[in-house]
Amino acid sequence: MGKTREELKTESLKRNRSSDNPTKKAWSSRGCELEYALHDCYKSSPNAMAQIFISYRRHDSAYLAATLSDKLQQHFGPNSVFFDVDNIPLGVDFREYIGNAVGQCDVLLVIIGDQWMGPVDSQGKRRIDDPSDYVRIEIESALKRNIPVIPVLVEEATMPSPADLPPAIVSIAFRNAAEIRAGRDLRQHIEQLIRGLETIIKSTPSEVKAETEEQPGPPEVRAASLEKPSPPKGTATSRGKSIDATQRKTPKKSSDSELAEKPLKTLHKLKSELMEEIQKGLKGCTDSYLYLRGAIPSDKLANAISAYAPRVSRKDVLLLFDNTVFGGAKDGLLLTCDAVYWHNISSKPGKISYTDIQNADFRESTGIFTAAKIAINQDQIDLNMGDKNKLAEALANVIRHLIEYAKRARGQPD
Repeated sequence: MGKTREELKTESLKRNRSSDNPTKKAWSSRGCELEYALHDCYKSSPNAMAQIFISYRRHDSAYLAATLSDKLQQHFGPNSVFFDVDNIPLGVDFREYIGNAVGQCDVLLVIIGDQWMGPVDSQGKRRIDDPSDYVRIEIESALKRNIPVIPVLVEEATMPSPADLPPAIVSIAFRNAAEIRAGRDLRQHIEQLIRGLETIIKSTPSEVKAETEEQPGPPEVRAASLEKPSPPKGTATSRGKSIDATQRKTPKKSSDSELAEKPLKTLHKLKSELMEEIQKGLKGCTDSYLYLRGAIPSDKLANAISAYAPRVSRKDVLLLFDNTVFGGAKDGLLLTCDAVYWHNISSKPGKISYTDIQNADFRESTGIFTAAKIAINQDQIDLNMGDKNKLAEALANVIRHLIEYAKRARGQPD
């Protein structure tokens, strides 16, 4: 049975405080200095949605990594740092597990010490040259997902040259690195790292200025979002002039409000009817990862829209499923008035209009560590969180209800 993160961190600290440990020798005379400098610089400023992944080698920089983890959580909030991925369930592909963990984070810190390349094996290859090396997998996963990677140089370490790195991670050699060096500049180095992290985290969706959140109950009619019908040919305007059909501007269709085009149907009524269909489809199914319109947390909604539905207005979202471990909602599913939006951890974002769906079904998970799936035409939406089989069945049923509603709204036969 795997050990908890806290147990692993405690072991790392004990191991690195032993008198025969090289890391301890490097930091023993400056340990208190590091602790106090970090304490002074990391003032409490909780940001629950911030997620920082610390990548390091235990024999190289475990003490510093553990200390940074503690202090970063003091500043950005509890559980804001992913530290140690050794507690991997049995039978799980560790490459996928690590990749999924990295994919939930906003930034990856790569702690680079003098021994970061790792030991050399009997064939003369360094640990970093091994494709199954945890550190290498962590960096590769972040680069593939365009997650910011910040090298953090400690002690006397210098930035590896491109020639010294495997091709898969060579780009980190060109990343602007932070430094944490012992001595009188220690505090300044830590402050610079803090400012850099805050800049990155503030640019993520969790810090986007929130729009006014709708309260539970009937939504307000967004009259401004509905195009006013143009006067028919020959109709006098307020200035006494006739508008010909060739002079009228064709109202632009909203990509996310196609169902609102029926002339006599207001957005208010549309959303109310759609929410009724969703409730019918759910059949009383509830889950802590499932949110309905009027009760969707603002930060989750901002993250989801930015990650995989950038053209969607907050007020058009009817349902959100958060498929993330940390609750960042960057992976999951959104339902709007006219379409399904989703993002799986290992694939590109997807979108399909209800009118383009031929079939929607679900597939149960075959084990604890496999995802339940919603199958829409040729696409699949993964569900890893919550009561995933029950949720997959309920959400597939919801989508089928919305498909039928869309057909009725357009006058098509069921």
